[in-house]
Amino acid sequence: MNNINFNMLTKNQTLFAVFLLCIITRLLSSIFYIEDIDSLRFALSIYEYDITKLQPHFPGYPIFSFFVKIIYFLTGSLGISFSFIGGFSVYCIIHYALKIVDLKPNSHEGYFIILLILLNPLMWLMSNRYMPDMMGLAILTSSLYFLIDKKTYLYETCIGFFLFGVLAGVRLSYLPLLFIPIGYHLIIKKEKFSLILIFLPGCLLWLIPMIFITGFNELWAIALSHTDGHFNDYGGTIYTERNWSARFISFFRSIWADGLGGYWNHRSWITGIISLYLIYYFKYVFSNFRKIFKEHKVILLSTIVYIAWVLLFQNVIHKSRHILPVIVILILMLSVGQTFVQLKFRNIKKYIHISFFSFLLTVSFVLVLQHKKPSAVSQVKNYFIKKEAPVTIITIPLINFYLRAAGLKTNFINVEDQKEVEQFIELNLNKKPYMIGDFNNLFNHKYEINLDTTFYHNPYVNRMWSKLDIFSLERDFIK
Repeated sequence: MNNINFNMLTKNQTLFAVFLLCIITRLLSSIFYIEDIDSLRFALSIYEYDITKLQPHFPGYPIFSFFVKIIYFLTGSLGISFSFIGGFSVYCIIHYALKIVDLKPNSHEGYFIILLILLNPLMWLMSNRYMPDMMGLAILTSSLYFLIDKKTYLYETCIGFFLFGVLAGVRLSYLPLLFIPIGYHLIIKKEKFSLILIFLPGCLLWLIPMIFITGFNELWAIALSHTDGHFNDYGGTIYTERNWSARFISFFRSIWADGLGGYWNHRSWITGIISLYLIYYFKYVFSNFRKIFKEHKVILLSTIVYIAWVLLFQNVIHKSRHILPVIVILILMLSVGQTFVQLKFRNIKKYIHISFFSFLLTVSFVLVLQHKKPSAVSQVKNYFIKKEAPVTIITIPLINFYLRAAGLKTNFINVEDQKEVEQFIELNLNKKPYMIGDFNNLFNHKYEINLDTTFYHNPYVNRMWSKLDIFSLERDFIK
C-alpha cells in the first residue's frame, strides 16, 4: 500500500470512473417524496412552469428546470431526474476544483480532493434534493476556474464571463463570490466591452425564455416583489433576523457540522473523530497560510466577500445550503493540508487518509439513508391523507401551501391572519381542528389543546421543519 501507483489509471480513465461514481451513487440515493417547500416549488415547475404561481419562485431557474424536464421526459421519475442532474453537477465540481489547484485527478492529492467532494455530506444530500444548488455550484466552480486561470487567455476569461451570466439564472445568490475576479478583469483588461458583450448572452440564455413564458411586465413585477420580500420579509436576512450571535453560530454550524461532517450537539461520536482529523488537516493549512494566501489570494478574498454576503443577506439560520461555495474553497485548502501530512508521515499517511475517509463515508451514508425516509412535513401530509374525513388544519402559510399543493383537500386556516383566526373561532363552534405547531396562545381561551403526535426528521439532513408537533383542539364550552 505504501507503494501505491496512483498513475495506474490515466487521467481520462480516472475522470470517467469518477463520473460513473458521481452518477451511480446519486441515482442509488434518490429520494421519492417532496421534502420541503422549496423542493415542492421546483417539483411543481417540472409539471407546470409558472413563476406567477411560484413554480418555482423568482428568478425562475429556467435552465435548471429545462434540463430536469428533459431527464423527467426520459425517465418519468422526479427523484431520478433531480439526482442525475445532481450527480453530473458533482462531477463538474470535482473536475474544475482539480483544475483550480492544478492537480491531476490520478495523483495522491487529486484523489484526496475527489473523495472529499464525492463523500461530502452536504453536497451528497443537496445533489438528491429537488433544487438547483448543485448545478449552481458546478457553474460557479467552472466560472471561477476560467476567471482566475493564471494563463489569463482572453478566450478563457470570456468563458468565465459567459458562465457568470448563466449563473445569474441558475443560482443568483452565488454571484458575490465572483465579484472580485470579475471586477479585476474589467479593470485590467483592454477588452472590457468584449467581456461585457459575452456576459450578456449568458444572461439572455435564461432571461429570454422567462420573458417569453411570463411576459415582461409580469416578470418585472415579480422580480421587484420577490427582491423586496427576500430582503425585508421572508428571506432571513439581517433586516428580519437581527440576532448576530445566532447568525454566527448557525453559520459556523453549517460549515463545521453540515458542510464538513464535524461534531455538534447531539451528533454521533463518529463526527467527533472526524473533527479530530479535520483539526489536524487544518493545522497544516493555518501553519502555511501565508504561502497559501499568496498563491490563492483572489479565491480567499472572494470567499470573504461571499461570507459577508451570506451573513448579511441570506437565511443562514435555517438553511445551511448557502455555505456550499465556502465548503468547496475549504476542501481546496484541506488538500493543501493533507500534502503536508503526506510529507511528514510518509509511512503511515495511508492509514490516516483511509481511516478519515472511512469515517466520513459512514456519516454521509447514514445521512443519505435517513434522507430517503420522508421528512417531517411529508410525514404530516401522509398522516392527514389517511384521515377518513376532511379535517381543518391550522398552521403557518408555508405549511398550508405545501399540504394544499401536495393534494390534501381540506380546510386550511392561516395563523398569521388574525381576522381569519377570529372568524374561525366564532363560527366553527363544533369543529375539532388540528394545529400544526404551537400556537396555543391563539386558541387556549376557547379550546382544550392536546398533543396528538410528533413527527421528526434529522435536522442534519434538512434543518427546515425537522420537528413538527400536531395538536388536536376540542371546544371547551366552560371557558
